[in-house]
Amino acid sequence: MCCIGSKWKYILVVVVVVVVVVVVVVVVVVVVVVVVVVVVVVVVVVVVVVVVVVVVVVVVVVVVVIVVLVVVVVVVVVVVVVVVVVVVVVVVVVVVVVVVVVVVVVGVVVVVVEVVVVVVVVVVVVVVVVVVVVVVVVVVVVVVVVVGVVVVVVVVVEVVVVVVVVVVVVVVVVVVVVVVVVVVVVVEVVVVVVVVVVVVVVVVVVVVVVVVVVVVVVVVVVVVVVVVVVVVVVVVVVVVVV
Repeated sequence: MCCIGSKWKYILVVVVVVVVVVVVVVVVVVVVVVVVVVVVVVVVVVVVVVVVVVVVVVVVVVVVVIVVLVVVVVVVVVVVVVVVVVVVVVVVVVVVVVVVVVVVVVGVVVVVVEVVVVVVVVVVVVVVVVVVVVVVVVVVVVVVVVVGVVVVVVVVVEVVVVVVVVVVVVVVVVVVVVVVVVVVVVVEVVVVVVVVVVVVVVVVVVVVVVVVVVVVVVVVVVVVVVVVVVVVVVVVVVVVVV
């Protein structure tokens, strides 16, 4: 009986030691696994934050560059339009001045010639011929004035048409440029946002998978350790009893 009591004391001591060792091992394993999971989650979160910041910076830079390009294009187009309009106006003014001068000179020459003719005719012919010549002079002067007015009107109409065409072309060009730039900016922003969303989703999925795998490994390790402890205890008990 004394020997049997000693055996059970020994068994109890061995079981207590084994259980303590198992508990310590399980605690250490759980702590290590938790630390690994925390480190993995922190690393993944840092990577996601860095990726999002980089993508946002790239989007901002792209938008700023595109806006600057739009402003430069609009300024260049406006300058070109102003230069074209100024050139057209100068050309029109020069043409009108030349036409007016030509009309005036022609009218003066015609009047002088007619006056000379009238004088010669007065000297040579009768008063009736003078009257006829005066009528002819008046008609010629009227015709010259009418022709000059028609020429001026035609020139002004042509100038107006040219200016209208230039303005329409410039407006169309500016509208097309602005539309193209806006479309490009929208496409760039959409692409960047899609890329950011995809990266974040992938990172989150990877983190979830890693955490699940780590938890499964911890559970398996704990189960294996418990089974081993139970087996060792059973074996020790059997050996001591036998």
